Amino acid sequence: MEMILENLPMALCVLLGMGLILVEVFLPGFGLPGISGIALVGVGTIMAAMHFGTLTAIALLLGVFAGVGGGGSRGARVLGEGGRGRTTTSLSPQEETTAGDAR
Repeated sequence: MEMILENLPMALCVLLGMGLILVEVFLPGFGLPGISGIALVGVGTIMAAMHFGTLTAIALLLGVFAGVGGGGSRGARVLGEGGRGRTTTSLSPQEETTAGDAR
């Protein structure tokens, strides 16, 4: 139990940071979630380097990059297949004329 409590802040920083980066990928805005996510991942990596060593911190960063990249690509594929991310900028010419007539 002591080991879990000892590593909990590091794990929460990294996981929350990854989540915020993914939020920024799918809901782009002013960059606050992305910047906060990068900062949290950085803090978690520094904590891992201090506690476990540099090699573990590098492996953690590689895992974060793989997780964010995999989550981002999977989410984009799901949104693309479901038709949920369609905006007026992605309509075909036929759909644009139909959408214009409906006004």
